[in-house]
Amino acid sequence: MNVKFLLFVFSISLFACSNAPTLESIQALAGQVYDEQSRRIDNDKAMQYVEACVQFAKANPEHDESPKMLLKAAETARNVNKFDKALGIYDMVMNDFASYEKAPQALFLKAFTLDDSMGKKEEAKVLYESFIKQYPQDEFAESAKFMLSNLFKSDEEIIKEFEQKREEQATEEATEQ
Repeated sequence: MNVKFLLFVFSISLFACSNAPTLESIQALAGQVYDEQSRRIDNDKAMQYVEACVQFAKANPEHDESPKMLLKAAETARNVNKFDKALGIYDMVMNDFASYEKAPQALFLKAFTLDDSMGKKEEAKVLYESFIKQYPQDEFAESAKFMLSNLFKSDEEIIKEFEQKREEQATEEATEQ
């Protein structure tokens, strides 16, 4: 009885893996996400694309394209306001593909999504700080510092500070001449 059960489970897992989307089918879906005529994203196609990318990555964890596809899928989910789905995919990249060279960026993008898209400033703050501490040399480190320093400021405050800095620089340059 146990042998039959194990064979049953094994055959189901083989069937499930064989139903994983192919790179070609995912690329075809990606081409359908944006409707050129309406100039809009088709939310249903976008989520089909996201799910296909996730299924592919789960079925092919050793494939070089898996973590790349997951980052694209997370961004697509974010673009159609499926923020919780995007956060879950960023977690998947960080946990299941930690050795991928751009895996640290999933942490930054998770913080950015919490901050910019969801307004969860305190949660974003913790993640920005964690990113800066863990990946001080990453190409996104300066962006994380900027986001952290402006996290609780309004757009108007940020613009005003930027304009003040620009005026100070112009004054310095004029004084040097």
